[in-house]
Amino acid sequence: MKFRSLILTLACFSAASLQGAVVLTIDISNPSAVVFTSVANNSQITGDLYVNFSGGISIRDFFTQNEFIAALGINGDWKSLGAIAGFNEIATFVFGDPAVVPGVDLSIYNSTASLADDQNLLDSKAPFSGSSITNMEAYTYLPEVGETGDVHLGYLSSQGGVIGQWVVIPEPSTAILSLLGVTALLRRRR
Repeated sequence: MKFRSLILTLACFSAASLQGAVVLTIDISNPSAVVFTSVANNSQITGDLYVNFSGGISIRDFFTQNEFIAALGINGDWKSLGAIAGFNEIATFVFGDPAVVPGVDLSIYNSTASLADDQNLLDSKAPFSGSSITNMEAYTYLPEVGETGDVHLGYLSSQGGVIGQWVVIPEPSTAILSLLGVTALLRRRR
């Protein structure tokens, strides 16, 4: 069963990568150090919106069930194209949109950025650069490896469209070990 799950995960990640829509990977292998990393695929939209709490970005369908985050700090250099300030906070909000499940979507923004600091996304450039880390060990309903969803410009109440996709990946050492294991299993079957 684990073998089939591993093959499915690798296939999902490979298929998502080939589509060119994945703009963000999320490594949850260590919940106390969840890593958000930019992928150099182009944005699916051209859009301009504040990077602060009035805009930011939304990661749809991240948690598998309702979780509540009032404000959780993130550290690193992950930021949007055109923005001066990087992302520094995550929260879950009820947006008032019937399509949004409260507590399942993540809002990511900079809590100290001014209204003048815009994300200027272009469909000919990667929307993000850098990576950041946060501690999510207090949350039960993290996604599984291979899960994917949409990354939106803005909170869902000020939605600016789908930037691209996020995907949960294993940490690099786990992926390499898994790939070696699959290779060994295939050789053994021959």
